[in-house]
Amino acid sequence: TFSKRREQRHILKSENTAVADLGVVIYDALDYSLPEEEQRILSPELEDVIDKMTSADDKEEDEGIGDDVDVKKTGLCASILELCRLHLAVKREADSHYKSVCRLNNP
Repeated sequence: TFSKRREQRHILKSENTAVADLGVVIYDALDYSLPEEEQRILSPELEDVIDKMTSADDKEEDEGIGDDVDVKKTGLCASILELCRLHLAVKREADSHYKSVCRLNNP
């Protein structure tokens, strides 16, 4: 949904869909600067997090509810963030660490 034009996008209906789409964007972004025939090697931990994110959409259940529903929250985003925090030796440094990583990789 991120790559579609604004008028072609669907309204977000669930946290799982948002996390799955974000996982795809992250995975694609990791290969951005590599030649097409080359693939980045991911650590097992990062591969696991991206796999959890991209497979999140598979866990959706269609309840047949109309378009006027609020976003269905599952807590998945919080658990993905916690996995990222656990990756660091000192969890309370997660916010500053990841902000620094984003600044370094976004000239």
